[in-house]
Amino acid sequence: RGLRPPWVHSTLVSRYAPRRMEPWLDYTLVEGIGQTAFAERFRGLAHTPGGLVLPVIVERALPGQEEHVLEAGHIARELAHPHLVAVHEIHNREGAVAYRFRPGRTLAELLGAVRSRDLPADESAGLLLGLQLLEGLEHLHERTQEGGSPLQLVHRALNPNNIWVSYDGYLAVGGFACATHQGRARAPQPPQLGYRSPEGALGGEEDRRSDIFSAGLIIYELLSGRPAYDERVSS
Repeated sequence: RGLRPPWVHSTLVSRYAPRRMEPWLDYTLVEGIGQTAFAERFRGLAHTPGGLVLPVIVERALPGQEEHVLEAGHIARELAHPHLVAVHEIHNREGAVAYRFRPGRTLAELLGAVRSRDLPADESAGLLLGLQLLEGLEHLHERTQEGGSPLQLVHRALNPNNIWVSYDGYLAVGGFACATHQGRARAPQPPQLGYRSPEGALGGEEDRRSDIFSAGLIIYELLSGRPAYDERVSS
Protein backbone atom coordinates (compact mmCIF):
# COMPACT_ATOMS: atom_id res chain seq x y z
CA ARG A 1 0.00 0.00 0.00
CA GLY A 2 1.12 3.55 -0.55
CA LEU A 3 2.94 2.69 -3.78
CA ARG A 4 1.17 4.26 -6.74
CA PRO A 5 1.90 3.21 -10.32
CA PRO A 6 3.68 6.34 -11.59
CA TRP A 7 2.16 6.14 -15.06
CA VAL A 8 -1.48 5.71 -14.05
CA HIS A 9 -2.37 9.39 -13.68
CA SER A 10 -0.02 11.00 -16.19
CA THR A 11 -0.75 8.52 -18.97
CA LEU A 12 -4.52 8.31 -18.72
CA VAL A 13 -5.64 11.72 -17.50
CA SER A 14 -3.78 13.45 -20.31
CA ARG A 15 -5.09 11.08 -22.97
CA TYR A 16 -8.73 10.59 -22.04
CA ALA A 17 -10.75 13.77 -21.53
CA PRO A 18 -14.55 13.94 -21.11
CA ARG A 19 -16.29 14.06 -24.48
CA ARG A 20 -19.93 14.66 -23.60
CA MET A 21 -22.37 15.33 -20.78
CA GLU A 22 -25.72 13.56 -20.88
CA PRO A 23 -28.39 13.59 -18.13
CA TRP A 24 -29.95 10.19 -17.40
CA LEU A 25 -32.13 9.39 -14.39
CA ASP A 26 -30.24 10.74 -11.36
CA TYR A 27 -26.91 10.72 -13.20
CA THR A 28 -24.81 12.84 -15.48
CA LEU A 29 -23.13 10.59 -18.05
CA VAL A 30 -19.78 12.22 -18.63
CA GLU A 31 -18.33 9.93 -21.26
CA GLY A 32 -19.10 6.76 -23.15
CA ILE A 33 -16.25 4.31 -22.58
CA GLY A 34 -17.12 1.48 -24.92
CA GLN A 35 -19.19 -1.61 -24.40
CA THR A 36 -19.01 -5.26 -23.47
CA ALA A 37 -20.92 -8.11 -25.08
CA PHE A 38 -23.77 -7.28 -22.70
CA ALA A 39 -23.81 -3.55 -22.00
CA GLU A 40 -22.67 -0.09 -22.98
CA ARG A 41 -20.51 1.63 -20.39
CA PHE A 42 -20.40 5.23 -19.24
CA ARG A 43 -18.29 7.15 -16.81
CA GLY A 44 -20.69 9.33 -14.88
CA LEU A 45 -21.68 11.23 -11.77
CA ALA A 46 -24.47 10.18 -9.41
CA HIS A 47 -26.48 12.97 -7.79
CA THR A 48 -27.76 11.94 -4.36
CA PRO A 49 -30.81 13.42 -2.56
CA GLY A 50 -28.44 14.96 -0.01
CA GLY A 51 -26.62 16.91 -2.70
CA LEU A 52 -23.53 14.72 -2.91
CA VAL A 53 -22.00 13.95 -6.29
CA LEU A 54 -20.33 10.53 -6.58
CA PRO A 55 -18.23 9.13 -9.45
CA VAL A 56 -19.80 6.01 -10.92
CA ILE A 57 -19.56 3.59 -13.82
CA VAL A 58 -22.96 2.99 -15.44
CA GLU A 59 -23.59 -0.19 -17.42
CA ARG A 60 -26.78 -0.11 -19.55
CA ALA A 61 -27.86 -3.40 -21.08
CA LEU A 62 -27.78 -3.91 -24.82
CA PRO A 63 -31.09 -5.17 -26.30
CA GLY A 64 -31.85 -8.66 -25.00
CA GLN A 65 -29.03 -8.63 -22.43
CA GLU A 66 -30.91 -7.13 -19.47
CA GLU A 67 -30.96 -10.38 -17.48
CA HIS A 68 -27.17 -10.78 -17.59
CA VAL A 69 -26.43 -7.15 -16.73
CA LEU A 70 -28.81 -7.20 -13.76
CA GLU A 71 -27.46 -10.56 -12.55
CA ALA A 72 -23.95 -9.08 -12.59
CA GLY A 73 -25.21 -6.27 -10.39
CA HIS A 74 -26.89 -8.64 -7.95
CA ILE A 75 -23.69 -10.71 -7.65
CA ALA A 76 -21.56 -7.60 -7.05
CA ARG A 77 -24.01 -6.38 -4.39
CA GLU A 78 -23.37 -9.55 -2.36
CA LEU A 79 -19.62 -8.87 -2.29
CA ALA A 80 -17.86 -6.36 -0.08
CA HIS A 81 -14.16 -5.90 -0.69
CA PRO A 82 -12.01 -2.90 -1.65
CA HIS A 83 -10.74 -4.72 -4.75
CA LEU A 84 -14.19 -5.71 -6.06
CA VAL A 85 -16.55 -3.16 -7.59
CA ALA A 86 -19.34 -1.93 -5.31
CA VAL A 87 -22.90 -1.35 -6.47
CA HIS A 88 -24.36 2.14 -6.15
CA GLU A 89 -27.81 1.25 -7.47
CA ILE A 90 -29.54 -1.39 -9.60
CA HIS A 91 -32.17 -0.12 -12.06
CA ASN A 92 -34.32 -3.12 -12.91
CA ARG A 93 -36.75 -1.30 -15.22
CA GLU A 94 -33.95 0.25 -17.27
CA GLY A 95 -31.77 -2.86 -17.24
CA ALA A 96 -28.83 -0.91 -15.85
CA VAL A 97 -26.43 -0.95 -12.91
CA ALA A 98 -24.37 1.90 -11.49
CA TYR A 99 -21.14 0.95 -9.73
CA ARG A 100 -19.21 3.10 -7.28
CA PHE A 101 -15.52 3.46 -7.91
CA ARG A 102 -12.80 6.07 -7.78
CA PRO A 103 -12.27 7.90 -11.08
CA GLY A 104 -10.10 5.81 -13.37
CA ARG A 105 -10.02 3.51 -16.39
CA THR A 106 -10.11 -0.14 -17.26
CA LEU A 107 -6.86 -2.05 -17.07
CA ALA A 108 -7.21 -2.66 -20.81
CA GLU A 109 -7.14 1.09 -21.46
CA LEU A 110 -4.20 1.51 -19.11
CA LEU A 111 -2.15 -1.23 -20.76
CA GLY A 112 -3.04 0.10 -24.21
CA ALA A 113 -2.00 3.63 -23.30
CA VAL A 114 1.30 2.41 -21.87
CA ARG A 115 2.06 0.37 -25.01
CA SER A 116 1.09 3.21 -27.35
CA ARG A 117 3.67 5.42 -25.63
CA ASP A 118 6.26 2.63 -25.74
CA LEU A 119 6.78 2.82 -21.97
CA PRO A 120 8.61 -0.03 -20.23
CA ALA A 121 6.77 -2.30 -17.81
CA ASP A 122 7.03 -1.11 -14.20
CA GLU A 123 7.55 -4.21 -12.05
CA SER A 124 6.70 -2.48 -8.77
CA ALA A 125 3.45 -1.14 -10.18
CA GLY A 126 2.66 -4.50 -11.78
CA LEU A 127 3.19 -6.33 -8.49
CA LEU A 128 1.02 -3.84 -6.63
CA LEU A 129 -1.86 -4.25 -9.07
CA GLY A 130 -1.36 -8.02 -9.24
CA LEU A 131 -1.57 -8.36 -5.45
CA GLN A 132 -4.77 -6.31 -5.37
CA LEU A 133 -6.23 -8.49 -8.12
CA LEU A 134 -5.46 -11.67 -6.15
CA GLU A 135 -6.86 -10.23 -2.92
CA GLY A 136 -10.15 -9.41 -4.61
CA LEU A 137 -10.25 -12.81 -6.28
CA GLU A 138 -9.63 -14.60 -2.98
CA HIS A 139 -12.58 -12.82 -1.37
CA LEU A 140 -14.78 -13.71 -4.33
CA HIS A 141 -13.83 -17.38 -4.15
CA GLU A 142 -14.21 -17.63 -0.36
CA ARG A 143 -17.66 -15.99 -0.25
CA THR A 144 -20.23 -18.12 1.54
CA GLN A 145 -23.99 -18.22 1.68
CA GLU A 146 -25.93 -17.12 4.77
CA GLY A 147 -25.75 -20.60 6.29
CA GLY A 148 -21.99 -20.76 5.82
CA SER A 149 -21.94 -23.16 2.88
CA PRO A 150 -19.62 -22.21 -0.03
CA LEU A 151 -21.17 -19.98 -2.68
CA GLN A 152 -18.75 -21.50 -5.24
CA LEU A 153 -18.54 -18.24 -7.13
CA VAL A 154 -16.38 -18.34 -10.28
CA HIS A 155 -15.85 -15.19 -12.34
CA ARG A 156 -15.07 -16.93 -15.68
CA ALA A 157 -14.49 -13.67 -17.59
CA LEU A 158 -11.47 -12.23 -15.83
CA ASN A 159 -9.69 -9.96 -18.32
CA PRO A 160 -8.36 -6.36 -18.41
CA ASN A 161 -11.69 -5.02 -19.74
CA ASN A 162 -13.40 -6.13 -16.52
CA ILE A 163 -10.78 -4.68 -14.17
CA TRP A 164 -10.79 -1.04 -13.12
CA VAL A 165 -7.75 0.94 -12.00
CA SER A 166 -8.21 4.31 -10.34
CA TYR A 167 -5.98 7.28 -11.05
CA ASP A 168 -4.42 6.83 -7.60
CA GLY A 169 -3.54 3.20 -8.21
CA TYR A 170 -6.38 1.15 -6.71
CA LEU A 171 -7.74 -1.86 -8.57
CA ALA A 172 -11.25 -3.35 -8.51
CA VAL A 173 -12.61 -6.38 -10.36
CA GLY A 174 -16.04 -6.15 -12.03
CA GLY A 175 -17.84 -7.71 -14.99
CA PHE A 176 -19.76 -10.55 -13.32
CA ALA A 177 -22.23 -11.18 -16.17
CA CYS A 178 -20.69 -14.58 -16.95
CA ALA A 179 -20.11 -15.66 -13.34
CA THR A 180 -21.49 -18.92 -12.00
CA HIS A 181 -22.33 -19.76 -8.39
CA GLN A 182 -24.34 -22.21 -6.33
CA GLY A 183 -27.65 -20.75 -7.48
CA ARG A 184 -26.63 -20.10 -11.10
CA ALA A 185 -25.24 -23.17 -12.77
CA ARG A 186 -25.72 -21.84 -16.30
CA ALA A 187 -24.35 -18.52 -17.51
CA PRO A 188 -23.40 -17.01 -20.90
CA GLN A 189 -20.03 -17.89 -22.36
CA PRO A 190 -17.40 -15.13 -22.04
CA PRO A 191 -16.70 -13.61 -25.46
CA GLN A 192 -12.91 -13.26 -25.09
CA LEU A 193 -10.57 -16.25 -25.37
CA GLY A 194 -7.23 -14.57 -24.79
CA TYR A 195 -7.45 -14.66 -20.98
CA ARG A 196 -9.50 -17.81 -20.46
CA SER A 197 -8.27 -21.06 -19.00
CA PRO A 198 -7.84 -24.05 -21.35
CA GLU A 199 -10.89 -25.83 -19.89
CA GLY A 200 -12.97 -22.67 -20.22
CA ALA A 201 -11.92 -22.07 -23.81
CA LEU A 202 -12.86 -25.67 -24.66
CA GLY A 203 -16.28 -25.34 -23.03
CA GLY A 204 -15.44 -27.53 -20.04
CA GLU A 205 -16.32 -27.15 -16.37
CA GLU A 206 -14.65 -24.20 -14.63
CA ASP A 207 -13.85 -23.57 -10.97
CA ARG A 208 -11.71 -21.15 -8.99
CA ARG A 209 -8.55 -22.56 -10.57
CA SER A 210 -9.78 -21.27 -13.93
CA ASP A 211 -9.92 -17.74 -12.50
CA ILE A 212 -6.43 -18.14 -11.03
CA PHE A 213 -5.13 -19.15 -14.46
CA SER A 214 -6.66 -16.00 -15.97
CA ALA A 215 -5.20 -13.88 -13.17
CA GLY A 216 -1.78 -15.35 -13.93
CA LEU A 217 -2.06 -14.26 -17.57
CA ILE A 218 -2.98 -10.74 -16.48
CA ILE A 219 -0.12 -10.51 -13.99
CA TYR A 220 2.26 -11.80 -16.67
CA GLU A 221 1.14 -8.93 -18.90
CA LEU A 222 1.53 -6.40 -16.08
CA LEU A 223 5.11 -7.51 -15.42
CA SER A 224 6.25 -8.07 -19.00
CA GLY A 225 4.34 -5.34 -20.80
CA ARG A 226 2.92 -7.74 -23.39
CA PRO A 227 0.03 -10.24 -23.52
CA ALA A 228 0.82 -13.90 -22.97
CA TYR A 229 -0.97 -14.72 -26.25
CA ASP A 230 -0.92 -12.72 -29.46
CA GLU A 231 -3.93 -10.92 -30.96
CA ARG A 232 -4.92 -13.87 -33.16
CA VAL A 233 -5.62 -15.98 -30.07
CA SER A 234 -7.37 -13.11 -28.26
CA SER A 235 -9.74 -12.55 -31.19
